[in-house]
Amino acid sequence: MQQLYQDAGVELEKYQGNQGYFLPMAAKFIVGQDGLVKARQVNVEFRERMEPEAIIAALETLRAG
Repeated sequence: MQQLYQDAGVELEKYQGNQGYFLPMAAKFIVGQDGLVKARQVNVEFRERMEPEAIIAALETLRAG
């Protein structure tokens, strides 16, 4: 795993402040009442978040239905 991260240019030790090679993967899902995923954001850059505007737009789409 360490080699894969290095090849991809991911500097985990820089982010984590140690030599551990684990990478949390942040994911956000908006699920409709039917149980299906209506919007999602998955990013290996775990510090990046789904934009509030994208969340609001997805929720408005669900409401309009």
